[in-house]
Amino acid sequence: METITFYSYKGGVGRTLALANIANYLSRFKKSVCMIDFDLEAPGLHYKFSNYLKPEAINKGLVDYIHYYVETETLPNSLEGYYYELVPEQPTLGRICLFPAGNLGTSDYWKNLSDIDWRKLLYDPESDGILFFLEFKERIRNELKPDFLLIDSRTGVTETGGICMVLLPEIRVFFLVHNRENIEGARKIMRGIQKAERMESDGPVKLYFVLARIPKPKEPAEKEFETKILNELKDYLNEPASDQQVSTEIEDILILHSDRNLELSELLLLGNEKESVESHLTSEYLRLFSNIIPKELIQPEIKNMLETILTRDNILYNPNKVQEELESLAATYPFNEVYEQLISFYELRNAKSSKILGALHNLWNMTNNFSDSISSKYISIFMNKESTGPFEIEIVKKYLETDPMNIIDEGLRLTSVYNYHLSIGGDKNNIIDMYYWLLNKASDEVNIKKILKKLLELFIRSYMLSNSSNMMNEYIEAKKLFENKKYSEFILQDNELFKSWIYIISYYGKKEEIRILLDNPVMADKIKAIDPQFYSIYMTEQNAV
Repeated sequence: METITFYSYKGGVGRTLALANIANYLSRFKKSVCMIDFDLEAPGLHYKFSNYLKPEAINKGLVDYIHYYVETETLPNSLEGYYYELVPEQPTLGRICLFPAGNLGTSDYWKNLSDIDWRKLLYDPESDGILFFLEFKERIRNELKPDFLLIDSRTGVTETGGICMVLLPEIRVFFLVHNRENIEGARKIMRGIQKAERMESDGPVKLYFVLARIPKPKEPAEKEFETKILNELKDYLNEPASDQQVSTEIEDILILHSDRNLELSELLLLGNEKESVESHLTSEYLRLFSNIIPKELIQPEIKNMLETILTRDNILYNPNKVQEELESLAATYPFNEVYEQLISFYELRNAKSSKILGALHNLWNMTNNFSDSISSKYISIFMNKESTGPFEIEIVKKYLETDPMNIIDEGLRLTSVYNYHLSIGGDKNNIIDMYYWLLNKASDEVNIKKILKKLLELFIRSYMLSNSSNMMNEYIEAKKLFENKKYSEFILQDNELFKSWIYIISYYGKKEEIRILLDNPVMADKIKAIDPQFYSIYMTEQNAV
């Protein structure tokens, strides 16, 4: 039984809805799921499954179970009566059951909740409260036998939060929004978990962070701002602590963008074929799922689904049906294994590269992750000059990072292909971004100069291809490179690079900047030695003025 706690320092971040979607989707894999609503002061998990369980049908729940133990100092005979089955729509789905907080419509619920002395239950030397909750988890494991136990934790710093975040789970998922209170609170809780005493059998702490309820970027500048926010958040969370025991290295932060329509209706998107609502959150929930759910637990079911579709008779006598079913499977279960089979089938049927690229981009948007074979397939299409794209630069970067020893040479080779695609309508910004990315990866003078040479050549070539309305923006972009102290030294020291730079100034008509260079005797001599004709033309113009 894999136990996952969903936690947020403050409410209103979409934590409970995300948990409900993950539970619903796990059921599609025939996984048995048990959910616990531990947000006892503001419970709401049962509302996400109102199609299956009406609030008025709830009689007892977690509060009643705990209260019984506090009052009698004995455990209830069984879990029966404290949890509720959520009947699946199809018998092929996995079982979902829910421990609600209790019957919120009665005064007994609130009285029982206030009667529980959490501090005494958990911290009194004579109390067995810790053992009680461990026993509760074992009862769930033995009586209900779920594959997954999903816990919706109370917000803030509380005693029940400690149960949900330290005592019970193997995996913790932090939801936060972009404000100081949430971010600082999340780091305090994270470091507290790292420091808490744990049993050796528990293994390392598994933490995942989700930045929620931020607007989905529409423009490149908005996307850059979002990336900046994520990098700053990672830096803050990973900031070394005075106690090394609590320091962490968070590699990635997932995002759930805001969706006003979904926030108003709170529909379950994952595993709900009856709903036709389109939302970018579908792919973002799927990405969350693929990150927090151990892959080995769902692979067998994916394999069975593929084997059912890819029978010899189906492939030979009904290929259209096979393709349709593979495409449907890929849309519902966007995993590398499914897409590998789909793309192989496309190739078998001689599908256009644009169709294969569309499938690959769908997978990337859903998971932001490619297997080695999928990455190689993408790059082979990218390298084919007959392919028209468009291409996703982040996939190319991810591919290059798999071979750090050859990242510069291979990166320049692939960027030269981008240059070719530019001539037939590609995005020049992708190429510029790629060169800057390679510059950040380069650590030696030879490679830095090699990349600068290609980048300056791009700006010269870009001038030749640009119309007059784009010229100013092109020059501003080129000047940023020269104004960067890290790279300007290489440009000034290397004659070939410097020659390219003065040509850029000339092509873009910046005569005043050329005059400033020629007024400097050292620069004037350098230009004269590099290109006497260039020097003569501009000196003649300057003297004439």
